[in-house]
Amino acid sequence: MELCIEAGLVWGEELYFDSTKVQANANIKGMIDRAEFEAKQHLAQLFEHFEEDASPFGKLVAKYNGERLNGIRKPHYQRITDEQVSPIDPDAAPMQPSGGGSAVLGYRNHYIVDGGKARIILSALVTSASIMDNTLILDLVDWVRSRWMIEQRLAVGDAKYGTVPNIVGLEERGIKAYLPTSDFSNRTKYYPATLFQYDPEKDHYVCPQGRILLLVSRRKSEQVLLYKSKAEACNACPVKTKCTGSKSGRYIW
Repeated sequence: MELCIEAGLVWGEELYFDSTKVQANANIKGMIDRAEFEAKQHLAQLFEHFEEDASPFGKLVAKYNGERLNGIRKPHYQRITDEQVSPIDPDAAPMQPSGGGSAVLGYRNHYIVDGGKARIILSALVTSASIMDNTLILDLVDWVRSRWMIEQRLAVGDAKYGTVPNIVGLEERGIKAYLPTSDFSNRTKYYPATLFQYDPEKDHYVCPQGRILLLVSRRKSEQVLLYKSKAEACNACPVKTKCTGSKSGRYIW
């Protein structure tokens, strides 16, 4: 990378985000109980000494090691990798292949690419497939800027990266964020989220009928906040059929 910078191949003005799914050389059907596997690993390591990588990039690898990033309440589902692991490739996690089909074990390779004509890859971090694309870009941006001493003006990525924390974080770093946000307003026949008014002082939403939707969950894996109304309020609402089909109340994020 230093040679590329010296040769003028790194422009340094723009960043591009992307990721690639990489299938592991292990069969998902061969996964075993995680507790049993970890117990055997612990016994094998009792008399071995491991020196932790204390470098900034080593800390990134440790941070995004595939463990669940919990919100403010316990998730209502159980991931396969919480209870099972592949003894052939313990770091791999189940994922949907890029071309579709049954789940396989694999990884995500996250890239930050320079916007110059040479398209030099400034950073690449391989994580478990359970780490979503949008989760780690701010950490990678900070690492790239501090490691190569370059200050970018703008960043580009697709809708996978277009979360509010990412956009705000880039803007706070002086980087113009060209990250589209997903529009879910026309996905269903119900009222779109744009009809709900947000109150920044009280941190809640108000529906078209004046009912309150409170913050109930922070989904860190998707970097979204979930707001929900009380079930009894929604079920008694005269326009419920236009707003939601759920018996537990309307929610937006």
